[in-house]
Amino acid sequence: MAEPVKDEVEALGEVLNGDRSVLTMIRKKKLLKEEVAKFKRAIDKDYYFQMYYDDLPAWVFIGRVDRGAETDPCHLMTAASYHVLH
Repeated sequence: MAEPVKDEVEALGEVLNGDRSVLTMIRKKKLLKEEVAKFKRAIDKDYYFQMYYDDLPAWVFIGRVDRGAETDPCHLMTAASYHVLH
């Protein structure tokens, strides 16, 4: 879970688009059953978050559903690795 640390100043385009940038600190948290249910609903509805790298937007799904899984089909993405080439 990430807690907002500091609001960032937005450019005019970000304000008009309704964006809000914040710096966050990542921390570990054990989720309650109700929180797990909220994440499962969000994953099932294909929720995503947007992040920026060098002013370039990237959209990342918060999880995925494995429809053929015998156990719990929802997978929350807890880590990501990015390789940026130019």
